[in-house]
Amino acid sequence: RALLAGAAEGAEVRLVWPAMATMLATMASRESRRQWWADAHGLVGPGEQWIEANWEPRAHFSHHIMPWRHRAKTYHHAKVAAGLSASGELVWLYQGSHNCSGAAWGKRQMDAHGTWESLFMSYELGVLFIPPSPLPAAAARRIVPWCSPAKYYGPGTVPYSAVAIGGGMSGTGPFKAAAEADVARLAEEREKLMEISNMLRADLNRAMADGA
Repeated sequence: RALLAGAAEGAEVRLVWPAMATMLATMASRESRRQWWADAHGLVGPGEQWIEANWEPRAHFSHHIMPWRHRAKTYHHAKVAAGLSASGELVWLYQGSHNCSGAAWGKRQMDAHGTWESLFMSYELGVLFIPPSPLPAAAARRIVPWCSPAKYYGPGTVPYSAVAIGGGMSGTGPFKAAAEADVARLAEEREKLMEISNMLRADLNRAMADGA
């Protein structure tokens, strides 16, 4: 208890979340054994609620980078929390069934009488592992399913969400610039094809005139 209290004092908390590139790689891989387009629940991950709350995941999540190459294309659904020291030692590890949601972890809301209350919509099971002494950093890297310390999202990396998938399909949101570039590129290629077509038509007309 004293060890946990000392480790928690002034500790920085980071929520680790996958990027679009990470999730699309798992969706495209046969190793995942999962067809996300055939999922009865539809697209997996948060969507409209982020837009409604004007909530930017980049400002709150850290980039989940899989530390093991052989698992990079596996559809993982880890719900793990880890307490790490400044030198990377593993102080404690929690494994549970909680999704990253208010339903699982609870949320504050106002009831019909205007009183704030904590609402929990599900009961979850978790296991807390506390080693007799902190595990060395090398051992921690073999256990914790993300590269630690978790890095913040860079400007060119898009956090995964159903909204981001929709944006990629419709060319909106963070994909707008790429979509506009694609449209410009296609227009330029169309002009080149039209020029080639006109040249071929002119050559054909000359050939037919010479043959006549």
